[in-house]
Amino acid sequence: MASAQTVQTEEGQYQLFGCYVQNKQVLCDVTFTLTSANQMEKYFNETTVFSTSGTQTKPADFIYAGKPINSGNTIFGVGGNVFKSIPVKLTVVTGLPVGTSSIRALILDRGNVRFDNIAVRGAAPAPVVTPAPVSTSAYNAVMTNCKPGAGGTMTCTATLTPRR
Repeated sequence: MASAQTVQTEEGQYQLFGCYVQNKQVLCDVTFTLTSANQMEKYFNETTVFSTSGTQTKPADFIYAGKPINSGNTIFGVGGNVFKSIPVKLTVVTGLPVGTSSIRALILDRGNVRFDNIAVRGAAPAPVVTPAPVSTSAYNAVMTNCKPGAGGTMTCTATLTPRR
């Protein structure tokens, strides 16, 4: 999984700094540095997020140059004036669940800029189910469907009935 990725276009350089969980949201930080002119209006058009399962979504929101932009889930771009050699930051609020551990692709500017296989930092690991310990001194146990496991262990179904 890659977090930092760079894409060079005719207009300038895009750099993905990574995706992470913050305030119960999955965010991705990208900068754009203009290299082709002294100044221009730059808009990040038709941004798309793909989950590892292949689900395609539009971002829930954007933060452009430190200012929240309410995109309303439209395909229209967010942006403004950019100046040569000064990176401007775009944070994409992906709309993916907080438990997301990786993103298949983040696509900007009508598919001209693509970042693939992005790890999500701070994603909550899947919960591990640990069986509760049972005191067997008050029960009779009958083991069925036993199968040998690794390291000499056995996996069985136990039926516990109270002792009388």
